[in-house]
Amino acid sequence: LRQTLLPKQHGLVTMVLDAVAAEDGKFISLDAPGGTGKTYTLNCLLTILCSKSKIAQAVASSGIAAILLDGG
Repeated sequence: LRQTLLPKQHGLVTMVLDAVAAEDGKFISLDAPGGTGKTYTLNCLLTILCSKSKIAQAVASSGIAAILLDGG
């Protein structure tokens, strides 16, 4: 999945995975204009984390955004 991400999306996923590996508690917020791939990036990230047997919780500030996230 990571190979399908654009460079900035890949950077976000790498930052999150590094924080998870380091067990470094962080709050990371993703904000970008519509159509930039936020949902795709987060769904890829959730899939990667679940494949590593990590627990991940998808949350969103609106109902529409929440239903687009895997498990949201």
